[in-house]
Amino acid sequence: MATNQANNPATGNHNLPVDMERLMDLTGGEVEMLRELVDMYLVQTAAQLAVISAAIRNHQPDTIRIEAHSCGGASNTMGITRLGQILLELERQGKSGIILPNAAELCQEAQSELGRVKEFLAGKLG
Repeated sequence: MATNQANNPATGNHNLPVDMERLMDLTGGEVEMLRELVDMYLVQTAAQLAVISAAIRNHQPDTIRIEAHSCGGASNTMGITRLGQILLELERQGKSGIILPNAAELCQEAQSELGRVKEFLAGKLG
């Protein structure tokens, strides 16, 4: 039973938008480097989500696939896995060549999750 609870996103740290341990590992715990990395990630991710949103409106599955893959990879590398999961689904839709009706909703969910990430990191990094 304990294993199930550990894997349950509603308990423990699985519900946090950022795995801070993973993020700190990337910078060797150097706070200034961490701030620079986070700033760069947030700016780039917001821009990529805007491109994805426009690609959904303009029915451009290849653009969705490319941007979601890039953005999702960066998110997962940084320990921002919930956002990475949403982007993976958008990438799958782009690969299929079919933009499903929920693509716009997924993009909005990604943008909301990015807001959650920003708020969380602001609290951690000051």
